Amino acid sequence: KILISDDLYFHGAEYKIENLVFLEKFFSMAPTNFQITLRSHPRYSSKSFDESSSTNFTIEDSNSISAAESLSTTSICIIPYQNISSLICDSINSRVPVILFIPNSTFKKFSFAIDLWNFPTIVSTPTQLIELIISIESNDSEKNKILKAQQDWLDAWLGKSKPIYDKHKFVSKETKYMKLTRYAYFQIIVRTLFTNLYNTFKL
Repeated sequence: KILISDDLYFHGAEYKIENLVFLEKFFSMAPTNFQITLRSHPRYSSKSFDESSSTNFTIEDSNSISAAESLSTTSICIIPYQNISSLICDSINSRVPVILFIPNSTFKKFSFAIDLWNFPTIVSTPTQLIELIISIESNDSEKNKILKAQQDWLDAWLGKSKPIYDKHKFVSKETKYMKLTRYAYFQIIVRTLFTNLYNTFKL
């Protein structure tokens, strides 16, 4: 099962339309053996694709099916880049490869954030998405390589926890967090400034 996070309702109208167009094109190009499932946030009732002309996907009820239960039958999770949710952490910790997508038309606007977060698997066209899915599902070595890169990414940003036991009982945990140097922080500030200038004045 290929799980797609339908959290597009959080976007502004411009980005939502771009993402809807991207996914509709993906649906039209996807091989017939792709089992595609859409899942919205459990606190919302997203209806982004109720009027879609595509018929090669199903819509999952997130209020009756938990994320853990859904991920147990998922081979790949696809999430819109502009709205990274907790599903990305759940997927990685469940050893389900994650692919973030951001349409070419909006890629440049988010170039700073893309460089900053440096997520291992990002695509910007439906063709790239299909090729990456096929590569992951047909090559265990490639899948394991991506899973390791994504787990390393998650550990770097959220911290890597090591449980501490006393007489076989869990008592606490030791967590290592990413350390940001002053120079790295200065680089982030400067890149943010130039990105904002570009997006404001289209230099």
